[in-house]
Amino acid sequence: MSWELLPLEIRLVTLELIFCNGDTAAYATVSQEWQRFFEPKHFERVVLSQCRIKAFAQVVQGPKRKAGLTLELSAYSPSDSKHFFRDLRLDHDPYREPSKNFILFPDSKPIEHKFNDRWHLWRQGHRVPISQDEENYLIHGITRLQGRGFYFKPPPEGLPNDNDDRPPHSASEYLPKVDVVTSFLFRRQYYRHIHPDGLSQLFESLINLQHIIYEPPKVLYSDNSKRYQFVFERWLPTTLRKLTIYESHDERDESKHFSDSSGLLLPRSSTPALGLALAKASRPLEHLSVSFIVDAKHFLAFISKRRFPFSSINGQENDWHWANLTSLVLTSKLLAPNQTPSVANDLLLAASVAARSMPVLRVMEIWNGKNKVRTLSSLGCEDDDLEHGCIFRYYIDKDFSHSQGKSSRVSVLDRNEVGDADKIFTATITWHGTWHLELEQRVIQSWTKTVQRKGGQGISIETKRVPVDGTRFPASILRHLKLRDRVLHPISYQQIELLCTPRE
Repeated sequence: MSWELLPLEIRLVTLELIFCNGDTAAYATVSQEWQRFFEPKHFERVVLSQCRIKAFAQVVQGPKRKAGLTLELSAYSPSDSKHFFRDLRLDHDPYREPSKNFILFPDSKPIEHKFNDRWHLWRQGHRVPISQDEENYLIHGITRLQGRGFYFKPPPEGLPNDNDDRPPHSASEYLPKVDVVTSFLFRRQYYRHIHPDGLSQLFESLINLQHIIYEPPKVLYSDNSKRYQFVFERWLPTTLRKLTIYESHDERDESKHFSDSSGLLLPRSSTPALGLALAKASRPLEHLSVSFIVDAKHFLAFISKRRFPFSSINGQENDWHWANLTSLVLTSKLLAPNQTPSVANDLLLAASVAARSMPVLRVMEIWNGKNKVRTLSSLGCEDDDLEHGCIFRYYIDKDFSHSQGKSSRVSVLDRNEVGDADKIFTATITWHGTWHLELEQRVIQSWTKTVQRKGGQGISIETKRVPVDGTRFPASILRHLKLRDRVLHPISYQQIELLCTPRE
C-alpha cells in the first residue's frame, strides 16, 4: 500500500514516531507533506550566537511561511564570559562559542575562570560584604551599564529628557515595517536598558504584535514615567492582545545607602497621567499585567471616579469598557500595613467598580510587598527577608463550586434574581497577606453588586496568611499569585526564586 492511501491519522502517528527518534532534518526533504510536518518543529526555536547572525539569511532561505519565528538573543558579556554566576539560569543551553568570538577589544586578554571574583562579590564561591570603595565601584558600574538606554537615531536636538513633552522621534526611515513578528519578549535577564523612546521606535516597526512581555530593570537614577506615558498613548500596536510589564528591581539596590552615598536614586513616581494612558491603551486587550511601573490607584481612579491620596482624576472619560479583558494584575503601594485600613478599602472598592466595565473578567489580582532593608555593606543574600506582602484576588469559579472550606463569610444573592441556575457562577474574594485587613461592609456590598451585575450567584470571602519563611520579596508573594505565569516569564520567575529563596 502506498503512503498516500494510508488514512491521515495513521500517517500523522507515523510521522510523530519518526520525529521522536532524534535527528530528523533529512526527513523534511522526502516530500512536501513531510516538509510541512517537520519544518515547523525544526524551526520552532532558533538560538543565534553573535558569529552566526550574519549567516542567518543563508540558513533560512526558502519559501516564505506563515508560521511565526522566535529569535532569542541571549545576554553575553565579552569581559565576563568565564566568571562564576551561580544565580544565572536559562531554559536552554546556548551555543558555546570559542572565547575568541567574545573579545570586545583586540588586545584584551582572556579572563581565567575563578571562584574568587572581587568585582562580582564572590569569595570561595560565596557572596561577601564589600568595602565602601567597592560599593562605589559597583554603583557606578550599574549606572554605566544602564546608561541612557538604547534607541535608534535620536532627533537632531538630542534625546528628550525624562520630563520632556516632545514625543518620541520616529525611526520609520531607518526601521522597516515588519508584520511577521507577533510576540516581543524582553526578559529581566537582559540587563541592557532600552530607553522608552527606543521601545516606541521598535513598536512602531513591529506592526503586527499581539503579545508583549517586557521586564525592564529599575533605572536607579532616572524617573522616565513621562516617556512611558508616550509609549502607552501613541505607540502600542493596535493588534496587541496581551501586555505584561514587570519592572525588575532589587530593594538592596534601592535602599537608602544608595541615595545617601551617591545621590543617584530617583524613585519612580507613578503619575495619574501614566495610569490614564495605560487605562486608555488597555481597552482592546485580553490580558493586562503591569507591576511596579504603574500604581493601581492611578489605573483605577479614572474608571471608578474615586480619589485616593496623592491622586487626581481630572480629565476622566466615561467610555470605559474592556470587552475582551479576562485577566488583570496590578500592584499598589496602598496595600501596606502602614496605610490606614480605609485607604486600602478605598482601593478595593474602586477595583470592584472597575470590574463592572470588564464583562468577561475572570481574575483580578492586586499585590504588593517589601523586604526589610539593610545596607549593602552588611548584607549577605540570606539576611534580608520579607517585611510585608499581600495579594487581593477576585476570581470567578467556572466550576460552580463553593467547596473552598476556608471561607470566613459568605454573601449569597437570590437565585431568582439571576435566572437559570445552570448559568450561574460563583466568585471568590481573597485577602492573602502577612497582616490582616478587615474588608469593610461597603467593599463587600460593592463586590456583591459587581458579581450580581455579571449574573453571578454570590461571593465567598477568604482570608489566608502568607508565611514568612525567610524568602525575600518578590518571590515570597509571586509564588502565591494565581496569574504568576502571566505576571512575568516563567524562566524569569525561576531566576527570582533562586535569588530570593534562602540557601542552606
